[in-house]
Amino acid sequence: MQLKVDGVVVKTENASGGANNNVLLGGTLSYKFSTSAPKTFSLVVDSGNTVGDTNRF
Repeated sequence: MQLKVDGVVVKTENASGGANNNVLLGGTLSYKFSTSAPKTFSLVVDSGNTVGDTNRF
């Protein structure tokens, strides 16, 4: 999974063994804001596009 701020990847993390149904994945990240301007945070869960379209929920 990837965490992006304003479209820029700030952290990438892989789920060891893969993610399974009903398994909670988590992590932490410290981010220092350089300005008071609004920021857009995005979490891309399948950033490697490893889940086939037929398996998506």
